[in-house]
Amino acid sequence: MVFFLWRALAPSYRALSTLVLFTLLMETVGKVTYELDINNMLLFRLYTYFEAVLLIFYYRRVFTTRELKLFCSIMLIAFLLFSVGNLFPWNWERFARHNSIQRGVECIWAIILCVVFYINLFNQSTVTNLTTYPHFWMTSGFLLYFAGTMFQSILMDTYQTTELIQFDISDIHACLNIFLNIIYTIVLWMASRESISE
Repeated sequence: MVFFLWRALAPSYRALSTLVLFTLLMETVGKVTYELDINNMLLFRLYTYFEAVLLIFYYRRVFTTRELKLFCSIMLIAFLLFSVGNLFPWNWERFARHNSIQRGVECIWAIILCVVFYINLFNQSTVTNLTTYPHFWMTSGFLLYFAGTMFQSILMDTYQTTELIQFDISDIHACLNIFLNIIYTIVLWMASRESISE
């Protein structure tokens, strides 16, 4: 429904729906390359770049003060510079491995954005009912997803080669993805209801 109301949506919801479509595309391509036994870690790096960019763009649209918008712009530039710098020295074998450093930095910055959103929300006190405020739902989903993803990356780096953990660590990320997709659905449904009622 939200994709039929694209023009009526606020720019923050457009960024969010773009993120959902991009995720769908990357998951599909990732699944196909996995089935064809092709290394898809380069896709993961690209996904991390675009996810971070769209996340920062989302919050840049949500925040109302000039200082917070500038903060988002600085975070975006810093993340892109870090990501490009993280590629050196140019070695194609590095593209074939899991890049937990870049993902970890993205998770930390996403958590910072969520905390800044909460502080800004509670300082402004313009929202009377948080359960009907879509950005609160989305930020709560992002906070749980990125904190869980950071925890999962730490577990993967720590226990990747040992037999201490009796389950597949990637199952944590699958559960987090399911949770985040449920939150996307709720938020975009709320956004489409706002667009219809206006």
